[in-house]
Amino acid sequence: MADSKTFFALTDEDRLEMYVLIARTRALQETLILNRRKISGPLLTGMGQEAVAVGSFYALWKMGILETSIKSPDHRIMFGAAVAMDMLGKKEPSLVEDMLRNFFARTTGGNLGRDGNQHWGDLNHRLMPFMCSDMGVHPIVAIGYAEELRYHEWVGLPVEKRPVGIGYFGDGAAQQGIIHEGMNWVAASNLRRSPEELARLKDGWIDAVSKEERVIRGAPMIFVINDNGRACFTEPGDAHGDSCLSVRARGYGKMVGVDVDGTDPEAVFQETWQAIIRAQNLQSTLIVAHNARLTGHNEDQIIRTKGALERSDFFDAQDVFGFDEEDMEDFREAVKKEPVSHGWSEMLLERRVLSRGARNAIISEERSRMEALLERTIAEPKITVEEDQKYQ
Repeated sequence: MADSKTFFALTDEDRLEMYVLIARTRALQETLILNRRKISGPLLTGMGQEAVAVGSFYALWKMGILETSIKSPDHRIMFGAAVAMDMLGKKEPSLVEDMLRNFFARTTGGNLGRDGNQHWGDLNHRLMPFMCSDMGVHPIVAIGYAEELRYHEWVGLPVEKRPVGIGYFGDGAAQQGIIHEGMNWVAASNLRRSPEELARLKDGWIDAVSKEERVIRGAPMIFVINDNGRACFTEPGDAHGDSCLSVRARGYGKMVGVDVDGTDPEAVFQETWQAIIRAQNLQSTLIVAHNARLTGHNEDQIIRTKGALERSDFFDAQDVFGFDEEDMEDFREAVKKEPVSHGWSEMLLERRVLSRGARNAIISEERSRMEALLERTIAEPKITVEEDQKYQ
C-alpha cells in the first residue's frame, strides 16, 4: 500500500521503468510519423513532451489509484496515457492498439474506423475521451466526474485510496474562459464550511465525507498545464503576456500552483504525488510543466532534412511552420533536453541506472514493438463507405 508521504523515494528500478514508458511513448509517435501518409486525418504528436504523461501517470500508479481515478489527457498527453495504462495497468485489450485502429480507420477500433485522428479514449479505464478540438472542454467534464467519484466511491475508503481527477491542457487552452469557470467551480466546491453552515443543511445534502472535510460538494481535481511554449502558432507573449501561469492558482481559493521541468519525469512525478495527496484532502493543485514542442503544430508543419526519417533523427528539422531563425535555434537547444536520448536519460547514464548500450537496446526494442503492433493493425479491415452506412 502506498505511503502518503509528501515525497516518494523512487528506486533505480522505478527510474528504469519510467524510462521504458517514455521510450515506448516516443516509439508510438515515431511509428505514426513514419506512416503519416496512411492516416486520413491530421496528426498532432507530443514529441519531447512525454515526461508529463509518464511522470504523472506513474504517480497515480504508485499511489494505487491509476485505474480508479479519472484521467483527462489532451491530444499531446494521450500517447503517454495509453502507453502507461497498458504497461502499468496490464489489462486487455491494449489501449495503444485501439488508438492505432482509430488513427488508421480500422472497423475493429472503438470509433469503428470513423475518425482517422486522436478523438479517442476509453471510459472503461476511466480515460476521458478526447472528444473534440476545443481544448478546454475535457478537463472541465472531468471535474464533474471527479465530484461523482467523491460522492460515490470515497465513503469508507482510506484517504490514500481515494480516487481523484486529473485534467491536462496546454498553455493556449489555459486562456479559455471555460478553464477559469472550471477552476472557479473547484474552488467553491472545496471551500471549507463552518460547523454552523453545515448544520443548516439537510442530511440528504451531505454525507460522511462532507462532514469530515467540511465541504458541501468536494472536487478532488489536479490541473496540469503542458506548457510547451506555443498555442498553435502563438508565442506566450501574444497568448497571455508571457505571464506566470502557476500564480493564477492563488485566485482560486486554497489551490496550490507549482512550476516543474516538464522534460524530467521524476520532477513531474514528485509534484503529482504531492498534488494527489492534496486532492485526496480536497485541495486542488495547478501544475505548470514546462517543455518545448519539438515538432510543428501538426506533423504536416515541420520540414525535416533529407534522410532524417530514414536515420530515425526526428528532430533534425530544416523548418517549422511559424518559426523564424531565432525560434529554430531555440528548437535545437530544446532538443538537448528531450528525455529519450538526451536530458533526463543522460542523468540515468551518469547514475549508472542503465548503460548507453542498454538505452539504445530499449529504444530499438520499443520501435520494433510499435512496428509489430502497426503491422497487426493494418491487417485488420478498414472502414468503407458501405460499412459506414450500416451505422447510419
